[in-house]
Amino acid sequence: MKPVVWLIHGAIGASLSVLPTAVYAHSPVTGLGTFYGFLLHPVSVPSHALLVIGTALMLGQQGREIARRGLPVFGCGLITALGLSRLAPAQGVAEHVLLVMALVIASLVVLDRRIPSLLALALAAVAGLAIGHDSSPVAGSDTGSLFALAGVTLGALYLTLVIAGLSSGLAKTWQRVGIRIAASWVAAACLLVLSLTIASSSKHVASAPETSSEVIWRC
Repeated sequence: MKPVVWLIHGAIGASLSVLPTAVYAHSPVTGLGTFYGFLLHPVSVPSHALLVIGTALMLGQQGREIARRGLPVFGCGLITALGLSRLAPAQGVAEHVLLVMALVIASLVVLDRRIPSLLALALAAVAGLAIGHDSSPVAGSDTGSLFALAGVTLGALYLTLVIAGLSSGLAKTWQRVGIRIAASWVAAACLLVLSLTIASSSKHVASAPETSSEVIWRC
């Protein structure tokens, strides 16, 4: 029973505890240095954390074979997008797009249906591309950029590996219910962030737009 409890607690904690933290999408966590700051980047940005958790739960729920194939696909998408963003800097992915992607993937997990392997791998690739494109480090020295890219890559892959690995080994009915509960928390967090963001943006305030983290912290 412990793996299921850990999985649920981990998903809930990672998806909710990061919400009150005001972090800019392309800045590392301050005070930790470039590598460690970007290592925590995938869990310190709400939209990234929710998308990573949802994708990992989806891969694990589909079985060990899909999880083994999906992790390299996710990693390739992540590294490709990080590399392209570094070579040709561009505006990151809109936050609401990442949240909608996380909501869709988490909803598939909640439904607990076997999906085609190609669709699962495609979702993993798109998630990796989106997170990588939105995680490009700010301009700086080549050494600093390499540390930042390595930190983002290792952080996202480690979180995906742990969650997908835990969930892929849970085959009993009550264990799969635990996976669905974890995914439902991810979906609920996505809906909460989206609704609060929309509500905040609908108010005509003459100030800079708030991030989802700032909206929830203020509420």
